Amino acid sequence: MTKECSLSREELVEALLQDVFDSIAMQDHLDGGITVLIRCPGFKADATPSLEEVVVDLYVTLWELQESYA
Repeated sequence: MTKECSLSREELVEALLQDVFDSIAMQDHLDGGITVLIRCPGFKADATPSLEEVVVDLYVTLWELQESYA
């Protein structure tokens, strides 16, 4: 018998987002480039959300961080 495993929608979204980050990091390691990814997840709101309610994921490569602190 095989053991079945399922992910919630949130877990699947997080896993896929991590795959995107991993792919970007690999591409930057391969070509020495710099990638900036800004993601703002969608959500439903009854009114216009304030800036404090908007979530933004920002990914900056280690290369960019090292250059900015050098």
